[in-house]
Amino acid sequence: MNVPTLASQRITLRPFHETDMEIVAALLTDPLATSNLPWVSATSHLNAENFYTHLMDNDPYFFIIEMKNYDLPIGFMKVSTDQSHLLDFALLEEYWHRDILIEAFQLLHPYLIEQGISELYLKVESTHTDSCDFAKRIGFLYEYSYEVKDGSTVRLYHMILIPENARFNTDMWQTHSERYIEARYHAKTPTGIPAGVSFCLIARPFFEEFEAFPQNKKHKPNR
Repeated sequence: MNVPTLASQRITLRPFHETDMEIVAALLTDPLATSNLPWVSATSHLNAENFYTHLMDNDPYFFIIEMKNYDLPIGFMKVSTDQSHLLDFALLEEYWHRDILIEAFQLLHPYLIEQGISELYLKVESTHTDSCDFAKRIGFLYEYSYEVKDGSTVRLYHMILIPENARFNTDMWQTHSERYIEARYHAKTPTGIPAGVSFCLIARPFFEEFEAFPQNKKHKPNR
């Protein structure tokens, strides 16, 4: 697949090159840079290379984020090719709070629709408030939360890109059997849509009775 280069006034999204392994390794071995992601950072350059080889190599939706005027790689943004179409990203700390990731997603969004990607999911560690805010600002809806083995809370966000092609992800639903809606989301999402509603809308054709979310499960406060 011929992966394009996408550019805005400030940044470029381009395919991964072998020379980018250094920046990818730097991001994956930096706990702060990957603190938004619900997987553990790589512990070494070798671990990072193995991570890339197994999860990102030949991925048509894996882009390096580069500052346009300096040809300087500063992060990455990728979408998995499996049914989950999971959005992942990492950015060097010195480029946080500049709306770089928002600009990157604005470039990626129409390309994904062009490629027939009908929906996206985003998993964010609940304590990473910047990434939770990023999810809401680019149009993701909060669906539910679940806890992982280390006791931390992960929030699942969902975005429908092509409504007529969207399908309910049963694998993800079954994997997160202990899902619940956090108290802060009981009322409404910022768009005025109840949490979990896009899952309900997609799930209806697949289930005669839709399982209700636990609404009052005690959850850990943000650290």
